[in-house]
Amino acid sequence: MRSSLLSLVALLLTACAATAQVRVQPYNVSTLPDNSVVYALPETRLYATVTYRKVVRQPGELALYADRYLGVREAILEPSTSYQLVSVDLGSYGAPSDSLRFAVEMRRNSSAANVSLTDDGRLVAVNVTSPLKLPALPEERTIESRHDRDFGDLKSLPSDYIRATTPAKRAEIAAQEIYRLRDSRTAVLSGETDQPFADGQALRIAVQGLDAAERSLTERFIGTSDTITYVRLVRPIEITEGRQVALRFSEHDGLLPADDLRGEPIYLDLRVTERAPELAERDLKKKEKQLRKGIVYVVPGSAEAVLLYRDRKIAGRSLPVAQLGSLEALEGGLFTDKKMETSVRFDPATGAILKVDARPRQ
Repeated sequence: MRSSLLSLVALLLTACAATAQVRVQPYNVSTLPDNSVVYALPETRLYATVTYRKVVRQPGELALYADRYLGVREAILEPSTSYQLVSVDLGSYGAPSDSLRFAVEMRRNSSAANVSLTDDGRLVAVNVTSPLKLPALPEERTIESRHDRDFGDLKSLPSDYIRATTPAKRAEIAAQEIYRLRDSRTAVLSGETDQPFADGQALRIAVQGLDAAERSLTERFIGTSDTITYVRLVRPIEITEGRQVALRFSEHDGLLPADDLRGEPIYLDLRVTERAPELAERDLKKKEKQLRKGIVYVVPGSAEAVLLYRDRKIAGRSLPVAQLGSLEALEGGLFTDKKMETSVRFDPATGAILKVDARPRQ
């Protein structure tokens, strides 16, 4: 929520508080009073935070000789790109309801003058003047794990390698150089080398140089593997009872939308654990009258949400859900007490009351 929006709303409502008293009615643009502010109650929606890796493999030029000279049987022989699903987390957030919108009309003797709204119009507070920090969705990011390499630099290789005319001969020479580098590292670490090192830092630099040279040569045999990790947000995921395809994942194409059949389905299995009872017509009319007497909020229901991939649970959580609950109204007396000033905070994801504070008027 932007602080400028809160300040503007607070200023407008404070100006009319001296001559106003709270009255709430369903939003109707054709009958909207001038001294009113419109707010929306939220609908709860789900999001999935998906972490997955892209692995790019490239064979080395001497891949066919990895087993013969290094005893490595798992060398990369063909270039490939694959994706690996790491983790999926479930979360919830609020979106303004199209149907549950109300107009707060200010009337005399009311202290409900400072109404705080989110950017999209959801009610989050009444009479809260301190800055409000609302929960934010996770950030998407990309993490690359890639090391520099230069297979074209042959300066550190024996001249015989450069003059070799066949891959087999180059592989033999490269393998000999790898074993020489390993012997040199062992000598350096054991102190058997003729070259003295001034301090531990100089020794570390020497060992790192030997390691880098060996790695560059070894990768000519076993190939290279670069990894990019993605953290992506999938939303909205509608809250619907039962099982539905929420998203898809492919080892060849990565994260995909729910309707892209190239990927395997990741199912959302949602079970309602608490739902407000349906009201008879007579009770509905009584409820409508009640909701006109104060700020409307939500007593949410609840659900159990589970994500399934290849018949295995990969994420799950219990969560309150606005649209499974009931509407209630704050008592009008909360905002007409001449001795106390009441402030209320609401959950932007469910519309539920988070906190009620009362303090003496200054």
